[in-house]
Amino acid sequence: MNSKSMCLVAAIAAATLVGCSGSEPDHRGAETALPARKVTPSPASSYVVPPAGTKTLIKQIGARRDETGGIVIEGVALLPPGTKIGIDRYSQTGRIEAQAKATVGPDGGFTSEPFSNLGQPIAAGSNRIGISSYFNRAWQSEAVIAVVGDGGKNLPSEALSPDDSEFPDASRHLQEERQVDFPPAPEDVVAISKVKGAKLLVQGQGKSAEPIGEVVQIFSKSPGFTPLRWSAAKSGSKWIVTLDAQEPAGRRQAQWEYDPASGKVRYLDPLAKILSWVPAD
Repeated sequence: MNSKSMCLVAAIAAATLVGCSGSEPDHRGAETALPARKVTPSPASSYVVPPAGTKTLIKQIGARRDETGGIVIEGVALLPPGTKIGIDRYSQTGRIEAQAKATVGPDGGFTSEPFSNLGQPIAAGSNRIGISSYFNRAWQSEAVIAVVGDGGKNLPSEALSPDDSEFPDASRHLQEERQVDFPPAPEDVVAISKVKGAKLLVQGQGKSAEPIGEVVQIFSKSPGFTPLRWSAAKSGSKWIVTLDAQEPAGRRQAQWEYDPASGKVRYLDPLAKILSWVPAD
């Protein structure tokens, strides 16, 4: 057992001796990530190939937030069920910042895995999004290839880009870009993310080597401590962020205060203090 693990086991044992009470939390900010849609391809007969001259295979696209503040890209594609697509988020300079996967459903709809900014909600506003798909067996199932053809030869060429510009008719792929508006994140979700991302200076210990969210994850790997849910409630101009957890002795709560004006986070009770610090390896 390394020094960090020994420290955590000792901290958990100490935590069970400290009482912690509080009112039942508001669960509006409970962290429950939405999984990417899982799709079972429908028969090819349920899909009609778009006619020649069709210039786009992305009929609709938009964005929403999941319960953790992550951005989920949703849309409708004129592609057969089961088609795998890639979704890229670009920076303002054109660099790919993040990538996600999606699969086209029976109705043409697709839902991406959630995007975040290193665990923090991405700022609201217009974002450049790329949608791509290659029509080969490395990407697609035999059922999809049977409909779209090798290299997408059965799809309208006007909606695709050549794999090789020197041989544009050999094979093609989907490559489209759109500007998509990201909605603002709810205030309670922002408060939770700020607490989870904070590295605190803990009295008697020094500055934590990891942010609170990572410390909680480390503790969750030790016996006797199971985090259940995060929530946040407004208290004047500040937010009280609560972590509900299960220990052998029963349900526990740890609370932190987040001040949006200053951006500061502070722990409010002994359990929150323990969960705010971990030593460096």
